[in-house]
Amino acid sequence: MRDQGDLLRLANSLSAHGFLTLPSQEKELEQLMGDEGKILFVLEEVASKKVIGSSLIVARHGTPVSPHLYFQVDPLRRTLQLKFETKGRTELGGLILDPAYRGGKLGKKLSYVRLYYLAQHPKGFQNDILAELLPPFNPDGSSLLWEALGKKFTGMEYRDADQRAREDKQFVRDHFPAHEILIDSLPHEAQLILGQPGPETKAVAKMLMEVGFHYLDQIDPFDGGPHYGAKQEEIKQDLVRDVLFSETKVKIEI
Repeated sequence: MRDQGDLLRLANSLSAHGFLTLPSQEKELEQLMGDEGKILFVLEEVASKKVIGSSLIVARHGTPVSPHLYFQVDPLRRTLQLKFETKGRTELGGLILDPAYRGGKLGKKLSYVRLYYLAQHPKGFQNDILAELLPPFNPDGSSLLWEALGKKFTGMEYRDADQRAREDKQFVRDHFPAHEILIDSLPHEAQLILGQPGPETKAVAKMLMEVGFHYLDQIDPFDGGPHYGAKQEEIKQDLVRDVLFSETKVKIEI
């Protein structure tokens, strides 16, 4: 499939820098594209018929079989507590735009089309909407938080552990502590990136907050990336529509 080849190219270009927003393996991407619980949007350059971007909705992220994992941050007590959520939220993910096409409004449209789709089909999704953003990484793609915490518990490299967690959540439960972790026990450099969007996702955080999302005081237990959330009724759909259908040469087909 031509779209699949373009998506693999984009996913691998980001995976090489540690940004695992879409599966970078052909078999995993095929499974995603065939999963009825996941809605994949693609942005195509009409002239070349080349896919230059994507975004994704996961109808339910967090089940008894595959729970949603996160650290709950207590900013007053300065602690992290590992949580396993099974009731499920709808997750926004898979946002990729070819670097050659950045700088305009295409990324914003690619992000907001998911929110517009949710508004058109509200009963097909959870009321709580989640967006997990990537944090700052080291130049080699490693994670300051993982080096300080997760690697000590698992003995694994960040990217290997992140890949494994896509299929096996139990290994996190087996290796990570159930008790609270003191933030002040972490290296200062690791503390600074907790809950902070990275340079690739600062604009995404701003876009989300503009339409009603907020930081949940929850972070990725591997890399410390922030989790943002909103309820469906909190999303400012008038702003979403303005962005999608204002002056544009983008043809939107849903």
